Amino acid sequence: MVENRLIAFTATQHSFAVPLEEVREVIDVGRIESIPGSIPPLEGLAIYRKDRILPVFSMNQLLGGDERGEGDFLLVVEVGGESLGIRIVKIGRVTGYPSDDRISRYEGAPNVPDGAVLGKFQEKDEEFLILDLDRLFSELAQKLEGTSREPEGRSL
Repeated sequence: MVENRLIAFTATQHSFAVPLEEVREVIDVGRIESIPGSIPPLEGLAIYRKDRILPVFSMNQLLGGDERGEGDFLLVVEVGGESLGIRIVKIGRVTGYPSDDRISRYEGAPNVPDGAVLGKFQEKDEEFLILDLDRLFSELAQKLEGTSREPEGRSL
């Protein structure tokens, strides 16, 4: 049996963990090009592996905050078959998925999408929030879809 593993990272002054299999790599932020008219949490685009464009997101804004991302690293993850970058402050260790009795319910910020935080656990005096990236980004996609729709009008 293969044990599920999590990779820990710090962003927005909090510690998070995501499944290791969703993470492609951690890279230096480099240059992020802003996109005119883009809305948060999209910070812009970065060149990835010399020939690919990588959308870069602010973790703080993904979780409902107002401030843009901070940090010198991008956590390159795969969500829905697409690669994207999340700005982080530092990368942590790889750890085993905690047993159910070590995971407690997250009673967090009201702006965090339902189901995006699977729970929290304590390890070595540090609290980690376990994120469901698919849920986090599907909520974002729904919000973006809602903002891009034409208002319904009357026919003449």
